[in-house]
Amino acid sequence: MNKTELIKEVSLETWMTKVDTERVINTLLEKMEDTLVKWEDISITGFGKFIVKTREARKGRNPRTQEVIDIPKTKNVSFSAGKQLKEAIK
Repeated sequence: MNKTELIKEVSLETWMTKVDTERVINTLLEKMEDTLVKWEDISITGFGKFIVKTREARKGRNPRTQEVIDIPKTKNVSFSAGKQLKEAIK
């Protein structure tokens, strides 16, 4: 499901217009992004938890040339499914 499909589905379920639904979803995503940028976790009970993790700098190897390269430190968002979501997927 992509964002357009999500907006359509939520709009049908809530009886909101697609424009209003899109505004709500965009605001939700912006607030989630703002929170993660500040290195704060997002926990949605029953659904899951979003966590910003740091991956330390390390040495790697270019698979084409076999040259050793430095891979810089990076930040990634990790998602851990909540109990309710895990049960629904089973």
